[in-house]
Amino acid sequence: MVTLAGHGARRARSARRPARRAAAVLLVATGAHAAALRAVLASLPESTDLTVILRTATASRQDMALGAELGELILRRGGRLVELVGARSAVALDAARLQAMVGDVAARDLYVCGPAWFADTVVRAARGAGVPESRIHLTAGTI
Repeated sequence: MVTLAGHGARRARSARRPARRAAAVLLVATGAHAAALRAVLASLPESTDLTVILRTATASRQDMALGAELGELILRRGGRLVELVGARSAVALDAARLQAMVGDVAARDLYVCGPAWFADTVVRAARGAGVPESRIHLTAGTI
């Protein structure tokens, strides 16, 4: 697992950011951590095969910090957006759900943006879905 250095938009441009290992990327974020996801997204080449999972307990992506902007940006780049809406207890994220949402998850680089509880959940699901440790990246605010 790799932790990205820096804060905010600088995080995605940090010289310590590891090179992607896969042609496809999965970005996963929750709540206010969508800003870190936005920074990582901005650093990726336009040609990146992109899937984004936004996790929110609010009614919709529109209620999430940067949610509407992220949705538009992802779709404009030809990416795929998956929304997990609802309480953690009602909308669990485990290996089976992750594979159902992103069938080729094990072939993607994974970037996780969120609090420690969220990162733990996503990383556990990703490992269970076969994502190699070398392809799991956490933003600095996640740890």
